[in-house]
Amino acid sequence: MKTIRYILLFGSLLNLSSSMVQSSPLVSVDDYLNLYFDGSSALVWQSNIFYDDQDEENELMLVMSPGLEANIGSGLSGFEATIKGSYEIQRFEELFDLNHEYAHVSAVGSYDGARLDLNAAYSFDEEQTTAGEQGTSGRQFIEMAITQAHLMSYYTLSPKFSLELGARYNDREFKEAKNRLADVESFSIPVDVFYELTPKVDLSFGYEYTFEEVGRSDEDFHRESGFLNVGAHGDLLPKLDGFFRIGFRSVNPEGATRETDSSLGLDADFTHLTTPKLTSKLNLHRRFEVGSEAQSVESTGARLNVEYAISNNYRASTYAGFTYQDFKDGNDGRDFIQRFGVRFSYLPNQYWALGTGYAYVDSDSNRLGQGYKNQIVDLSASLRY
Repeated sequence: MKTIRYILLFGSLLNLSSSMVQSSPLVSVDDYLNLYFDGSSALVWQSNIFYDDQDEENELMLVMSPGLEANIGSGLSGFEATIKGSYEIQRFEELFDLNHEYAHVSAVGSYDGARLDLNAAYSFDEEQTTAGEQGTSGRQFIEMAITQAHLMSYYTLSPKFSLELGARYNDREFKEAKNRLADVESFSIPVDVFYELTPKVDLSFGYEYTFEEVGRSDEDFHRESGFLNVGAHGDLLPKLDGFFRIGFRSVNPEGATRETDSSLGLDADFTHLTTPKLTSKLNLHRRFEVGSEAQSVESTGARLNVEYAISNNYRASTYAGFTYQDFKDGNDGRDFIQRFGVRFSYLPNQYWALGTGYAYVDSDSNRLGQGYKNQIVDLSASLRY
């Protein structure tokens, strides 16, 4: 009966979205400020809600995310910004004690000048995770907060040379200290010099310095890392655009029990317009991360997304992702995570969209008590008006 009630509530939200499409925009001021309602609702079923390696428990969840979006500025002024905020409400069919609400806030802005371009971004997200998903022991939900920000400047030095300089900030905070999971606060300064090889392709030479503060209930330490790299970005081939940076990564943690490490580093993001209706995107990385138990993690990953525009109103997409993680300095071992998914979307007009999807994740680990499998099915509706 609870499942039927959730389905009826989900249907009523769709009807509400449909009626709102006939309304007027919320606020519009001289084409310089536009305010939108930006919300979504979804029914989500998971086969292993706790991402547990032994005892799988399935559960149905209703997610409602009402929100607002403000667009400020215009292309004529050189300044544009978008500010979003939403409040995510989660309600479970059986596990009532997991019901919770989460806040999401983000802002992005850019300025395009004659020789100087600036872009900045900020986001704050409260999220739910589990001990199993974080690669540690326990059968519980854990609340965490993710804060990210950056300010980047791009300056044209001459017709052939340009310079990119900026700063990045990231913070991962677990809400309960008793879980003994590691919070991480990091500051990065990337510097890149670009040389115009052709009108469509720039070569780059750069270095990024990162300082990280790691803390959990029983210890605190910091570590420094660097990424010396060369690369290219732009229209790399007739149908391929994107960027890649490849080079030497090193990490130097504080403390005699933690080892300095180094390896090949890679960041890459490519988009291929295979046909007018078929678009493929490939992301690659190889970097050092901080595990949930404060370990040093060498992470290597690849993800391929393929989207097909069936018609103006219908979209289909699929993805496959692979991540290999080598844990060191505590709870050592290796995880191999595979992710696959498909999605079908219906867009009746410019305001709202319906979708359904299936996802599968499999973490194969040689660490004691780790590893999991989970299947996720969802039915969703979103409205932006």
